[in-house]
Amino acid sequence: MPLEHRSYRVLERMAALGLVPLRAISARPITREEARRLVEEAWLSLPRMSPEVARLVRDDLEALRREFAASPAVEARIGVGNSSSLAAHYPLGGVLFSGRLATDSPAGVPRSELYASFRLGSVEMQLGRASVFWGPSLRTGLLLSDAAGTLPLFRLTADLPRARLTKVLAWLERSGGTPAGDVAFFATRLDYDLSPAFRLGFSEAVVTPWGGPLTFYHLLQPIPVLSGVIASYDLHDALGQSRNMSVAVDFDWVPRVGVRLYGVGYIDDAPERIAERRARVGLLGGVSLADPFRNGRTSLRLEYSAVTNGTYSYALGLEHAYRGRSLGHWLGPDGDDVYLELTHRLNPATDLLVSFASSRHGEGRIGQSPPPPEAWFLSGVVEHRQTLGLQLQKRYGPSLEMKYRAELSRVANRGNRSGEEAWEGLLGVEFTYRWPAAAAPSSPASAPGRPLSVDAPATSIQLRSWSAATASRGPLAGPPSSRGYAGLTVRRPLGTFALTFDYDGAEGEAFWSAEVHYPVARFRDGAVSVFAGWGGLTSGTVAASGPRLGAAFDYRLAFGDRTTPLYVSGSLSSPLLRGIWAPREGGAPFYLWTYYAGLGWRAGRFNLEAGYRGAVAERRVGTPELTVMRWDGYYVSLQYGIR
Repeated sequence: MPLEHRSYRVLERMAALGLVPLRAISARPITREEARRLVEEAWLSLPRMSPEVARLVRDDLEALRREFAASPAVEARIGVGNSSSLAAHYPLGGVLFSGRLATDSPAGVPRSELYASFRLGSVEMQLGRASVFWGPSLRTGLLLSDAAGTLPLFRLTADLPRARLTKVLAWLERSGGTPAGDVAFFATRLDYDLSPAFRLGFSEAVVTPWGGPLTFYHLLQPIPVLSGVIASYDLHDALGQSRNMSVAVDFDWVPRVGVRLYGVGYIDDAPERIAERRARVGLLGGVSLADPFRNGRTSLRLEYSAVTNGTYSYALGLEHAYRGRSLGHWLGPDGDDVYLELTHRLNPATDLLVSFASSRHGEGRIGQSPPPPEAWFLSGVVEHRQTLGLQLQKRYGPSLEMKYRAELSRVANRGNRSGEEAWEGLLGVEFTYRWPAAAAPSSPASAPGRPLSVDAPATSIQLRSWSAATASRGPLAGPPSSRGYAGLTVRRPLGTFALTFDYDGAEGEAFWSAEVHYPVARFRDGAVSVFAGWGGLTSGTVAASGPRLGAAFDYRLAFGDRTTPLYVSGSLSSPLLRGIWAPREGGAPFYLWTYYAGLGWRAGRFNLEAGYRGAVAERRVGTPELTVMRWDGYYVSLQYGIR
């Protein structure tokens, strides 16, 4: 079952004290099982902590260990002034089935969920209807939050030694785009711990029609932001597939024990036009203090966030939204928010939370036309809202919990109507009872992490057959055709790096590239790498080449501690920073993108692999107009490793 919000606060506090990896709270929800593992690891390290830190966390750890003493099979929640729900989970053959039947929130946000999740080695997969929340803030996210409620989605999370890669594919249950089709949401996130005290997160999201030419590309690309900078815009334009793309970079920094600074920068469109007030961007920054008053019982948070008008909106039905609600900041576009929160532990079983929020919201909404510069931020009549909140949460053992919530808000220009003022209030009581299923393990021995064992890659030779269909448009276009290509890949390790040479050819047409690969993350079951090099295309009388940059991944399927011969791999490459290398205004003559995804079987030195392979080229030869060519189809390959 997903972790409760209160437990996130405790984990965040332990992260600020250096007891929990910073990436553990940056992509949510996480399960109670994962939280239990983090708490057990922190508990075992308690004797090695300084006396000051041990005093701060001992009560929290003890309370959470009691809470996680048993896994709840059924949970009932009755709320007055809040959502009520009935949740259950059931493990069956390594797959965990979870569901929650819930009333919608008072604002009409869907909260019911039903999904199945399972783990293959260091990779966890989830399929069903669930929520998703990315970023270091517990209050809101700019690229992804739970403001729109639960979504039908597929999520994949790969845990690496110092990083975590997350992929999300969600269906937004509407049609739109060009060519018109069902609108899908592709999102990729990479969290990387530069040090135990500093984490960087890179996120990328694309709203685009499902089944378009770049569906495989968005499913496979493993390194966010990098892809958006060097490939996605050009590829979508070249293939005529509409898209609404956004990126975010966020961080956590613990400059000293007990102090956590965090921030997010979000770009929806046109960051280079920020001086003209036409960019669509968002910012968030905050500080969390684990023990500001040195009493071991109080924590404090201060946070500010803002989103400009026009953000999350787009034409053709490609809004960054679900059922009209923002997938990012709960305010949507054209607003900002200041938030102050103080949490005090009255005793080991009781927490008191006091909060104050001041928010402003202009007239901008998702789905409107792009705003003029004068309406860039806090446009028209601005609604002002100040909210004071009190919450008392009391736990009666691991099964029973009570929560009392009161809020009072003063609103000026309510609903963006000038001069309309009001007071609004909320009283809520929530009763939660969990029926335990089984005792939890007393140590983190069952944790999914395993000792790393990464061998240096051997020199290898791969032979393949590739059947590609060719389509083109533009003044140099030819008729559709289909060809069979013979391919060769040679890979040679040089210490940490690896050199590769690729060649595919047939009937006077050939693709080639030479590249240097560097693994940015290695783990027992695979690796994620980036590469740079030079590549080109020879087609009839045309021979062109240029610089390339890309990313690749390789993952060997594992069940528990047992590694299987099956593996998956993929790669994508594109021109190197096209806007810098050869801008459109300069009549750039040639660009080439390539990508593939495969499933293989390893037996000793041999790899047998099959999958899907594609390439897209743009050519300007003897004409100012653009010709776009595309090759894609299935391949089969045999690879031999030379010791």
